[in-house]
Amino acid sequence: MHELSAAESILGIILGHAEANHAQKVTKIRLTIGDISGISFDCLEHYWHILAEGTCCEQAEFEVEREPAIFHCNQCGTSFELERSLTACPSCAGINLTLISGDEFQVEDIEIERSEVI
Repeated sequence: MHELSAAESILGIILGHAEANHAQKVTKIRLTIGDISGISFDCLEHYWHILAEGTCCEQAEFEVEREPAIFHCNQCGTSFELERSLTACPSCAGINLTLISGDEFQVEDIEIERSEVI
């Protein structure tokens, strides 16, 4: 259920930017969600549509870029993409790993239609 609070946070951020930029309508929202961020896109989108109803965001297109989980092995220097339940380096079986990417969850871009400022 943390997708609900994530959707609330995104909506707050976007509404703030929309107001600051005199947006009449938000037309597109682009997010990056890492594969191991713990965020389910389907659940996030579901809550988004409920929360955005009646706002300038309600008809916005929702675009998501997935970010794969990439780890770096501190023993042999190999970087690799996480596959399912892999917990060790595929090259040396080392477990001293550093996460490079894959836990992201951020708003990348917002497209708006501006209203005329009077």
